[in-house]
Amino acid sequence: MQQDTVKIVTRTVGIVLALAVLTVAGLILKWYYGTPWAASDAAEIAQSYIDEHYSRLNLTLGEPQYHLATRGYTVEAVHPTQQDVRFTVWIKKDAVTGDSYETDVAQKANTTRRLESSCSYLAQQLLDEAQTDLAITAKAYLDTVQTGTVSLNMRFDPAGELTYHLMLFAEAETADLSTLCTVLQQAHLAMEGAGLPFTSYGAQIKSETVSLTAAQITPAQIVGGNLPNILQLVLDGHEDADPNIYLHWEGGDAPAGTDETSDSSK
Repeated sequence: MQQDTVKIVTRTVGIVLALAVLTVAGLILKWYYGTPWAASDAAEIAQSYIDEHYSRLNLTLGEPQYHLATRGYTVEAVHPTQQDVRFTVWIKKDAVTGDSYETDVAQKANTTRRLESSCSYLAQQLLDEAQTDLAITAKAYLDTVQTGTVSLNMRFDPAGELTYHLMLFAEAETADLSTLCTVLQQAHLAMEGAGLPFTSYGAQIKSETVSLTAAQITPAQIVGGNLPNILQLVLDGHEDADPNIYLHWEGGDAPAGTDETSDSSK
């Protein structure tokens, strides 16, 4: 009789412990990945929100995505034919906490990002085809004064009215003004040869110990034959330096006439 009681108690304790482990595991999974029923609720909440606020747009909703950082869900709302009419709806604790329509669609951030991405892709293709001394990565940015002329779903046109800045990134054994000038000159030559204009250029050259960054350099300064001297004046903080050029040096031995870290924005 006593042995039967011990067996019953042992079995009961085992079941309780197993349930406790399963409960904890379920809570951990819920914490990190959400739950199917919570995702289903998020989908319904998002649909009701879109129907109430954006029914005129005829949007399609994506699957809810759980985010551990916020312990909430996001749902992407996308127009079936207009590529830049898409935005995110944020949901937490069974309620919509906001959406990105104003930024992404109304303020045309989606269009701006797409245009910049298209321009970057084209510039990168030209650099990859050119025989540059270093591997160069390109990133194009729309001129901020041009953002007012951007229209929703606007087509990228390299010869259009919009103007862009081009930022270049490269790694080298030595990050100095000579390497920086070479990268700028070779990149501009590739862009100019293909008829892809930029209002200004910038470059960041990194070695194991040094990072040298420049920006707001005009095409005329690049091809004028005096670029090293122009940049040296800025780096030295000379009174005749171009105030529009940004130049920043970090790490390693400082160039002649500068502190270890020189920043023209100071």
